[in-house]
Amino acid sequence: MTDAAAVSESPARAEIPSVPRRIALGAGVAIGVAVGSGYLPYYLLTNLKPSSVGFGVAATLPLLLGIAIGLFEGAATALKPTRLYGPLSILSGLVGIGYLYVIFQNSTIHVTVSSGGLSIGFGLLILLLILITGLSLIAGVVTTVEDMARPGERLPFDYPAR
Repeated sequence: MTDAAAVSESPARAEIPSVPRRIALGAGVAIGVAVGSGYLPYYLLTNLKPSSVGFGVAATLPLLLGIAIGLFEGAATALKPTRLYGPLSILSGLVGIGYLYVIFQNSTIHVTVSSGGLSIGFGLLILLLILITGLSLIAGVVTTVEDMARPGERLPFDYPAR
């Protein structure tokens, strides 16, 4: 047996980061996603209402759904080496699709000026984002099924040894 054959036959090892590092990374993801998809839309909606810009959604709804998405994404990131990663990815995808669907139903911004009004539609962009989130949801389902069928098999690919 040659050295190359011995190397290829040895099982792949995974270098999983420490729990504190994964928690810190998950917290960073949770905060980033919550701010980007929750607080930023909330801030814009509350500051644009006095300017005669109407959207049709209560400002707190994107805030609450954005925080929920952030929490699920952060938890999934922290728990990536475990079997909970897939189900948390599925939950995050479902909440994300719900979030985008609510926005899609009100995907026209109405701007009122003294001489009339202007409507700007962005429904196609929201549909594309729903498609991307749906692909993420499918990836969560595949990960869950693979983890149930072959536990630990994806870890060397997610966390390759150096």
